[in-house]
Amino acid sequence: MFKNNYNHCRLTALPIAALLTIGSFSAAADDGPYYDIYGNVHVSINNQDSADGAELRSNTSSFGVKGGHKIGDGIEVIFKLEWQVDATTRNTDTAVVDRDQWVGFKGSFGKVLFGTASSNYKSKGGKVDPMYRTALEGRSAFMATQSRRLHAGAGIDRGRMTKSLHYATPKFNNFQVVANTTLSGSDDESSGVGVRHTTKESLFFVDVINDGDVGGTSESASKVGGYYKFGDLQIGGQFESSEDIDGSDYWFIGGSYKLSKTDSFKFSAGAADGAQESSSIALMYDHKMGKKTNIYIGYGSKDDDLSDDDSIFTVGARYKF
Repeated sequence: MFKNNYNHCRLTALPIAALLTIGSFSAAADDGPYYDIYGNVHVSINNQDSADGAELRSNTSSFGVKGGHKIGDGIEVIFKLEWQVDATTRNTDTAVVDRDQWVGFKGSFGKVLFGTASSNYKSKGGKVDPMYRTALEGRSAFMATQSRRLHAGAGIDRGRMTKSLHYATPKFNNFQVVANTTLSGSDDESSGVGVRHTTKESLFFVDVINDGDVGGTSESASKVGGYYKFGDLQIGGQFESSEDIDGSDYWFIGGSYKLSKTDSFKFSAGAADGAQESSSIALMYDHKMGKKTNIYIGYGSKDDDLSDDDSIFTVGARYKF
């Protein structure tokens, strides 16, 4: 009996070992397929004045695989498949939600993607926000210092374009042009274009997005922003003219200061003007517990002209893999 079990375990382990060997070889081969499995688990306890009590929340916990394959003549096929999970709630209907999922090519011509991917308008919003993907991020319903409609969700005039085509030019003197459009087979297409200038110390961008012919009227939004690093201090921000699409214009400024290799202080401020009349500020202390783990504590306050003022206190932990 023991011998049979041993043989069964040995035979079962063989194909697993073979797959691991093949995967390791493929990932290491110069011209063979390569891939990277990645993700993060990020939870926080949020205590908001307007709520009945503290809430445990998952903040864009996700996992995915990305990679590619060199196919010759300087061309590389690339792909990404990513899903979001809720680490705090058991949900048997929508436990896993798709995020960026695309296939594409890159080479001397630039990069082209087909599938579901962040729009040009959304993609730089998180770059200027030091509290991105926390309860104090600018696009959150609480802070409302960035357009939530154009930086979150998926579909026409939302942060993530579905059924879309994306193109990015090669960089020239640190400049790059990006363009994208949905291809849904209807008149209600969303399209955008942006220009970036990037160095080790700075980022500058201009973006425009158009919502096609929704409701018989074509509307657009635009924004300008960036950041600059002054040693241990980074300051960034953006201004959005998006009233035609989501009813408000926004300004946002955020920054971070490294107190040490493991500790940093972060801050942000901004306002919405239009359908939503509010201003918000946020402060956060972040501590790294290694290359892949950090914990933080933060506070945000909002002055809302259309409803009661509010504040939120958050304590969170995130592990990346």
